[in-house]
Amino acid sequence: MKFKSLKVLLLIFILLAFGAGIYIVVQNRPSSKTPFANKELTKIEVEGRDTTCVFEKRAEGGATSGGATSGGATSGWKIVKPAEYAVDTVAFNGLLEALKSLEIGEAVSSRKEKQENLEVGENGIRIKVFWDNKSKELIIGKMAGDFMHWYIRFPPKNEIYLSTGVSKYMVYRNTDDWRDHTILVFDTNKVAEMDLGEQKIVRTDAGWTNADTIIEASKVNPILSMLGNFRADGFGKEEFEPEFEVKIVFTDNTEKHIFIGDKGEGDKYPAKVEGNATIFLLYQWKVDKLKKI
Repeated sequence: MKFKSLKVLLLIFILLAFGAGIYIVVQNRPSSKTPFANKELTKIEVEGRDTTCVFEKRAEGGATSGGATSGGATSGWKIVKPAEYAVDTVAFNGLLEALKSLEIGEAVSSRKEKQENLEVGENGIRIKVFWDNKSKELIIGKMAGDFMHWYIRFPPKNEIYLSTGVSKYMVYRNTDDWRDHTILVFDTNKVAEMDLGEQKIVRTDAGWTNADTIIEASKVNPILSMLGNFRADGFGKEEFEPEFEVKIVFTDNTEKHIFIGDKGEGDKYPAKVEGNATIFLLYQWKVDKLKKI
C-alpha cells in the first residue's frame, strides 16, 4: 500500500515538474517568432568590430557622400554615432531586410554556461532595435551545426534560440564598412569632356579625341564607367596635397573635380571631391587607370 502511495506521489511530482517546465518555457518564449516583421524601425544600434554604430531614420531623404540621392530602403537613414555619415546602401539595406525577416526557432538551452560557447554571452555581437518608443536587444552568436541557423539570445533572458535572417558576419563591421563609399554618380551619356591630369579627352561626333587624335572607345569607356559610379576603397583622416586632378565637364557646362594625392595610408591614394570635406582612399589600380589612356 505504501509502495503504491509512493508511486502516486512520484507520478504527481513528475507531472508537476513537467508542467512547471512547460510554464517556464512558455513564459520565456519570445512573444513573436518574427519580432520585427511589421515594425516601422526608427533607430538601430550595432556593436560591431571597433565601436557602437548608431543609425537613425530621419524625415528627409539621405544624400550620399558624392552628392547623389540614396534610394531604396536606406532613404532617410543616417549614421549618427560615432559621427554623422551617409550609410552604405548595400550593407545597410542588407541589415534592414535581415531584421525584417528574422525568425526565431526552437530554444536549445537556458543554461548560462552555454552562452560563451555559442557566442551569445555578454561580449557577443549586440543589436538594439527601436520602434514606436519600444526597443528590443538581441545578441547574435555563431552559426549552428546545420549551417542554416544562427544562435540568438534576448538579454537579460538566458534562453538561447536557433534563428534565421540575421547572421553574425552581416553586422561584424567597423564604422567605415557602414559608411557610403560613393564618391560620384552621374549619367555617363552627359559627359562632354574629361581632363585626366594633362590629358584632355573630348567627346565629338566622331568619337572621343585627345589633341584631335581619335581614341578608341574601348580605352575610354572603362574609365567613364568607373567614374560614373565612382566608389572609395576606404576613408582617410589626414589632409593631403593634390598631385593629380580629374575634371569632368557635362553637356550642361557643369563640372566635377576630383583631387588625388600621393600614395599614403595602406598603399592607397587619398582623394577629395570639390565641395566635399570627406577624404576618400583609392586602390592604386584605380589611380593608374585614370593616368593611362
